[in-house]
Amino acid sequence: MIFRDNGRIFLLARRSLGGRVEESPAYWPEFLRYRVNLLMYWFTRKRTALYEVLPDRPDIRWVTDFPSRGDTAYPALVPSGSASYWMLTYSNALDGPDLPWIWGQLLLKTKIYGFDLKIDH
Repeated sequence: MIFRDNGRIFLLARRSLGGRVEESPAYWPEFLRYRVNLLMYWFTRKRTALYEVLPDRPDIRWVTDFPSRGDTAYPALVPSGSASYWMLTYSNALDGPDLPWIWGQLLLKTKIYGFDLKIDH
């Protein structure tokens, strides 16, 4: 989810704690690279995160993670004041096991959580 606040652009999205998933060797055949990268994504832990989109270059900067674990993300945002928002997202239980994404998706229930989000200027 992309939103603008005071001229800055932000992104709310799922973050893979395993880093980049496109790590399979470039010399492998494409069909194999795709499958290995997909498995790497499935078996890493995730968070719902806030990023800032950097307008002077094609990049984003990680700002913070929200309490989340397992199967997480798909945020929604409602303005609640100047530089203040109510953010909703789903996650496996925040006090539960910190499982890789695929296990959280297949084995655990998800709940909707709300958080106050304040943007520093």
